[in-house]
Amino acid sequence: MKTKNITPRNLDFFRFIILLLFFLFPPLSALKAEEPIGWVDLGLYGGQIYTIAIDPADSNTILAGSYYGDGLFKSTDGGENWQSVDGFRNKIVYSISFDPENHQVIWVATCYYIYKSEDGGRTWKSYDPALNFGPFRFYYSLAIDPEDGDTVYVGTSGPLGFYMGGGIYKTIDSGKTWQKTSLIADHNVWGLAVDPQNSKKIWAVTGPEWVSKGSIYRSDNGGTTWSKVQTGLDKGWFYFVKVNPRNSNIVFVGGEKGLFKTKNGGRTWSRLKPNSWCRGFVFDPEEPDILFISWYDQENDETLISKSIDGGESWVSHDIYPLEFLCLSINPENNHILYGGDANLGVYKSNDEGRNWQAIRQGIRANQVYASAISPSGNLLVGSEAGIFLRNGAGTWEELLNFPGISVAISPEDENIIYAGSHWGFGKSIDSGKTWSFIYIPAEDSNKVSSIAISPQNQKVLYLGIFYASGTRGEIYKSTDGGESIKLIGTFSEPINVV
Repeated sequence: MKTKNITPRNLDFFRFIILLLFFLFPPLSALKAEEPIGWVDLGLYGGQIYTIAIDPADSNTILAGSYYGDGLFKSTDGGENWQSVDGFRNKIVYSISFDPENHQVIWVATCYYIYKSEDGGRTWKSYDPALNFGPFRFYYSLAIDPEDGDTVYVGTSGPLGFYMGGGIYKTIDSGKTWQKTSLIADHNVWGLAVDPQNSKKIWAVTGPEWVSKGSIYRSDNGGTTWSKVQTGLDKGWFYFVKVNPRNSNIVFVGGEKGLFKTKNGGRTWSRLKPNSWCRGFVFDPEEPDILFISWYDQENDETLISKSIDGGESWVSHDIYPLEFLCLSINPENNHILYGGDANLGVYKSNDEGRNWQAIRQGIRANQVYASAISPSGNLLVGSEAGIFLRNGAGTWEELLNFPGISVAISPEDENIIYAGSHWGFGKSIDSGKTWSFIYIPAEDSNKVSSIAISPQNQKVLYLGIFYASGTRGEIYKSTDGGESIKLIGTFSEPINVV
């Protein structure tokens, strides 16, 4: 059953605030990364994946970066199995780049530092480019000069992690020293690209997603000076910028309003068919007129993978719901193989140019677990960012729903009856998760069912706690028929966490 607006479309303002507080007041787990004594990893994998990079010399070696969890993961078998890379736990990994001339050199941008490895990821050095230029910043994007691997550009937030006043830092000696370029951007620098035909030409795009504003910038002299590109496009945030590797005049940018293209180096722009929420983009390594993009079609409420063979003039699309890819990567040795980083579910792989996808998240320890419940027979029900899962007594996980589970509950009298709360509503199953019925809680403000409580006196009586993202509203709903219908019984000036 297709559900409407069941997955979050982006990081919102509240995640930004949480990230800022996390930086200022890191929890103990961020300071001490050892496994807690007496605990066992139950192997519930997945999570939000921002970036995937494939080793240009060995397509079986892949790196993926996540929203917290263990942060950075490496696979040496084409994504079938993943291992956590030491030193990245509780960090957000936004960008990964292999040096195109030396695949042993890898650069990683995180919320806290820039990291570099010179031995294929076995050991790492950390850098804080903004350290000598003022308050700390978050590092969102990076780009390596294709003609000189010692030259690297890094895009940032504003000072103190603020979403206004983003900057770009540059090193010409492989990280030993850094300089701040002259750009003072309007917002976060989410995307960077160095022109493969002219490495003095640098492109940057900006945009905090929660304010629907962003810009395109270009430098023609290696970042010494910058100009704001006047596009005439509708206002909206931008997420990426990509330069055609064989034609410097052809540039693509994507974001809130879809995908845009210039054929003349930025003087004029055209809007292409993908017209909203474009996040992933990749060129075919052999033929750059062949493009793949991932986007959300707001008009038809579909998440799509689209392919063009004529540089974006026409497209063939496939509905991939419930998948929602934040990034795409393509196998440099086989252009039929694509990898996608999902907003919730981990890493996925397609062997047929995006028509069909299978999860390859074994070892991706970035899944956020929100709730759990134990059945009378000892089965474990879990609600997580990667979906809703049931673990039986033999230790085997079964995926029941593949969208985020914020709250879960099991009937104390009949463990076949289970409930799961998510964004915008909740679901009920009477056959241990094989089939579901859903009730939605529509509102102008984003909400989620944060808690489900079953009355110990009567299993047909339920109470739902509703958390509104604005932070100024909460609700309690009651059901007297086992979740078949609900009625609002309480409204509050704060979100509800637990009932």
